[in-house]
Amino acid sequence: MRYSLKEGYVPEPDEQICVVSYVIAYTRIGGGPDQRPGFWPAYREAQEVNRRTRFQNHRVGICKGLIRELYQRYPSMKDEPVYFRNGGLAQARIVETLKGLLGSTALN
Repeated sequence: MRYSLKEGYVPEPDEQICVVSYVIAYTRIGGGPDQRPGFWPAYREAQEVNRRTRFQNHRVGICKGLIRELYQRYPSMKDEPVYFRNGGLAQARIVETLKGLLGSTALN
């Protein structure tokens, strides 16, 4: 995969993270920001596709089960802002859940 955005671009501390785009990027490239240098470009691409299609695209469909399970475990995530700080998502419960959900399903 090639991404036109700068590799490794880390969000600003006050930049809100889209959890759906985060899950899509994680599954597409088989790891998070600490494992894959192309994570943030993949995240930004997923975010742009999601915005453009209003979250009506095949990538959301592919990750729907993971996203649904995450929101069932933590319903407040739909309404609470999420940020990337100190190498992970600001809400620790989300980081641990994502690792648990995606660790076994990430692409190799």
